[in-house]
Amino acid sequence: MPLHITSQRRRRAVARKARLWRRLVILYSENMVNPTSSYCHLNRAVPILQLYFDEAADLRNDLRLSRQSILSLTAVIRLDSDHGWERDIEVLLFLFWLGHAASFRVVSRTFDIHKSSVHDIVHRVSSAIIRILRTVIAFPSGDDLVAVGEGFAQLAGSPAFSSAVGAIDGCHIRLKPPAATAQCYLNRKLFHSIQLQAITDHRGKFIDIFVEYPGSVHDVLPGLQWKPLSTCRQVYPWGWWISLPA
Repeated sequence: MPLHITSQRRRRAVARKARLWRRLVILYSENMVNPTSSYCHLNRAVPILQLYFDEAADLRNDLRLSRQSILSLTAVIRLDSDHGWERDIEVLLFLFWLGHAASFRVVSRTFDIHKSSVHDIVHRVSSAIIRILRTVIAFPSGDDLVAVGEGFAQLAGSPAFSSAVGAIDGCHIRLKPPAATAQCYLNRKLFHSIQLQAITDHRGKFIDIFVEYPGSVHDVLPGLQWKPLSTCRQVYPWGWWISLPA
């Protein structure tokens, strides 16, 4: 091969590398100012985001939570990511998915975000909430215990409820059961479910939740023998009790 052709190819290769380095430097400089600008483009024209950015709009119909509750949740969770979408957008997407029991495909179209990103966001926010679960949802103690009892007494209009710790109830959460054990999840209302037991204080705040039993287990059978309540005598002084639904 002639020497001048080899030299030309080398010069072209060097020029290509130089152009590539310049592009990388520009891209890096842009990302130092706004790390998400190169790959996260929020479409503010979609209706759910228009609703969210309208500070006067009520979000409870679409997200099942008030705006203040959403802001509080966003403030306390910590996401294991230093890139991607803003935290409030990820929380918003997670709440929409949770509140509507929608598929990733539906959420993807609603937010105009790729389905794989929706999958990552849902799992990331779920993990963040689980990490703080027992610090936010916890049984009262000390002075809080007395305040809860007084609150129940005021609600009931009777001092007999001043020793109430909480109000307990449960519900069936519909699900798609495993094929091999589907019959275990068929409840008395003839749909497949898993049971949720919840306890709230006098303000309706959750102080304990428990999910484990399939729908076929009668909700009265486990009762106060469910795992979270098995240590109640160790948690509360003798004489405090939990109110069952009427």
